[in-house]
Amino acid sequence: LDARARARTDVAHASADRILARLAYHFGDPKAWQRAVDRMLERANLDSRVLSMALIEATSTGLLYKDLRTVHRALDETVAAAAPEDTVYASLWALLAEQASGDTGNGMAKRALSAIDAGNGWVYHLARFGLDEINDDALRAKARSVVERAEADFYIAMRKRGRGDTSVDASLRSIATGPAIDLVETHLARELTQPGSWGPPPTPLP
Repeated sequence: LDARARARTDVAHASADRILARLAYHFGDPKAWQRAVDRMLERANLDSRVLSMALIEATSTGLLYKDLRTVHRALDETVAAAAPEDTVYASLWALLAEQASGDTGNGMAKRALSAIDAGNGWVYHLARFGLDEINDDALRAKARSVVERAEADFYIAMRKRGRGDTSVDASLRSIATGPAIDLVETHLARELTQPGSWGPPPTPLP
């Protein structure tokens, strides 16, 4: 709260709100999370770093909440100006949220993935996977690093999970405790298989 009060730039405000969004999620306060994300999205067109933070937070945690309204709003308002890498991950999370909710979506995620070209390396292969243009084995074959293999395993497992295959939770638990500790996918795998709350916040969140 002090960081938010002291913030003077759009990036500083967004950074503080992203921390507040994370805290709100862990304290089990979806309304406070929504307020923090709304504030980030309101500033998203002012700075590319703010846009990136807003898009990633809204779509990744939106997947955990199955909050399609926020996921779709974030894509609609930011994806045209987002970096290719952010576009791919946000679109994949949107597709997974749609699948988990039994919603066909508005087509934005697939249109965004279709715009990613081969010059974008690894995320191009992820985009093709999201569009069902390559299968599980082909995606794994493209993964070269520990991070890429963890991401491939996550998206393969999540697609199967969305189709009702709960046996893949073992794979998600493995990702959650794996070496790629800084990945958003590792955080998502942990929250999907080991959900928990810190209890009510010690002070109301803005």
